[in-house]
Amino acid sequence: MIKILNLEKKFKLKNSTFKALDNINLEFEKRKIHGIIGESGAGKSTLLRCLNKLETPTSGMIEIDGTDIISLSDLELRHFRQNMGMIFQDFNLLSSRTVYDNIAFPLELAKTSKKEIHEKVTELLEIVSLSDKASSYPSQLSGGQKQRVAIARALANNPEFLLCDEATSALDPKTTKQILDLLNNINKEFNITVILITHEMDVIKEICDTVTHLIDGKCLYSGKCSDFFVTYEKKIHKDSLINEKKDIIDSCQGKVIYLTFTHSSAKSPIISRLSRLLDIDVNIINGQIDKIGDIVLGNLVIEIENNNSLLEKSLKFLEESSVETEVIK
Repeated sequence: MIKILNLEKKFKLKNSTFKALDNINLEFEKRKIHGIIGESGAGKSTLLRCLNKLETPTSGMIEIDGTDIISLSDLELRHFRQNMGMIFQDFNLLSSRTVYDNIAFPLELAKTSKKEIHEKVTELLEIVSLSDKASSYPSQLSGGQKQRVAIARALANNPEFLLCDEATSALDPKTTKQILDLLNNINKEFNITVILITHEMDVIKEICDTVTHLIDGKCLYSGKCSDFFVTYEKKIHKDSLINEKKDIIDSCQGKVIYLTFTHSSAKSPIISRLSRLLDIDVNIINGQIDKIGDIVLGNLVIEIENNNSLLEKSLKFLEESSVETEVIK
């Protein structure tokens, strides 16, 4: 378990002080995948770097498995960091070393025997599907292959935690999906806790169990991904959609309703049932479905005829069908 209490980080500027983290209180459960999302400057990277004390917090506490890492000596911290692998957006590979030697590097620093290094590196190359690239140099690899090497290197010392700093930002969508699948498999197969930061909602939706939303160094939300997308993302999507479809919505003569489907309601033919039950025509203006882990979420904008009695009956039916409703016109 990672516990963060009243965490603050300030940076001294030339004529002022910048507060990158402002009273952060979080808990990260072990063996889960936790996402930290926010725009540039939100404090994501600073928070991640505080977790292994690459940045020293100005105040507050970080406790990992009962150990207060802020109070560790330099020697204790070096040993502790072996339990936390880290991967970066720009890979940070050693250009003069082969793939094999890049993965072996942290084991060499830990004075591991050559036999054990060979066994471990061979195992890791297989895990990240790069056994045929052992003798290649980073310059000969694609971006996705470089990130796989970085992941293998981060796993070399058998860490319990894997910290990912924008690990997929420099990759194309197909390669991003492959790297996320790899991280997901590592989490499930080796019970490694993964904490990743990103500015991409799709990354959070793809693999995260929980999400923390940072804005200007403050935590606006921390909890289940499904709850986040039902509440926060619902508002973002609704506002964006209303703006994008403003001309269409303004031209509608009937009542326009924004619907949010969650869990089982997202898989049910509720709109067709509504149409049959009340004998009304339903005009679908816009819709989308997202999969958050094992949960399906959907949003739909519909128009029904301009009749207050039908509107009341429609809203009652939808709410009884576990659909959240909001009349937007």
